[in-house]
Amino acid sequence: MKLVVKTPWVEVKLPQLSGRILDVGGGGEGVIGRTARGEIYILDISEKELEEAKSRGAKGEFIKGDARKMEFPDEYFDTVTSFFSLMYMRDSRKVLKECYRVLRKGGKMLIWDAVIPRCLIYNINVIARSENEVIKAKYAVVFPAPQTCEQIENLAKSVGFEVVRKERHEHWFYLELSKV
Repeated sequence: MKLVVKTPWVEVKLPQLSGRILDVGGGGEGVIGRTARGEIYILDISEKELEEAKSRGAKGEFIKGDARKMEFPDEYFDTVTSFFSLMYMRDSRKVLKECYRVLRKGGKMLIWDAVIPRCLIYNINVIARSENEVIKAKYAVVFPAPQTCEQIENLAKSVGFEVVRKERHEHWFYLELSKV
C-alpha cells in the first residue's frame, strides 16, 4: 500500500446545467455553484466548506446538512450533482439512495469522482472547464476508502438508477445516471 498518492492534473469538461439543481458536497471549491445556471442548492455537512464556496464565488442557496438524510421533498430536483465529493462520504449507498429520492422522474444525476487505490493520503488535482470558466481545484482525502467507477455504478444501479453514460479514466470517472 502506498502512503501518499498524488495524481497529475486531470481535465474535466462540465456541461451547462440549468433548472433546479442540488449539488451534494458542493462546499469547498464550489465548482457547480460557480458554473451552473438556475436554482442551485449547495449541500455540505461542513459550514466551513460552505463558507469557502461562497468566498470563491459559488451562487445558490447554501445548506448545511447530511447527504445521507436530506430534508428535501421527494422528486424536487431536475439534476443532482456530486463533483469529487463521494470520496469524502462513508456511506455512498445511503447518499445515492437519497439522491434518487429527491430527483424527479426523468432527472439526471451527474457524478465526477476519483479512482482511489489503497493509500493513507490521496490527492487529485482537477481542471474543470465550463462554457465560461476554467477552475483549478485540489482535493485531498486522508485515510480514504478505495473507490472505483464500477463500485459507484453498482451502488447507483442498486438504488434504481439507470446508467446513461460513463467515462473511465486512470485517476477519475464520470457517471451520468437517470431516474426512470
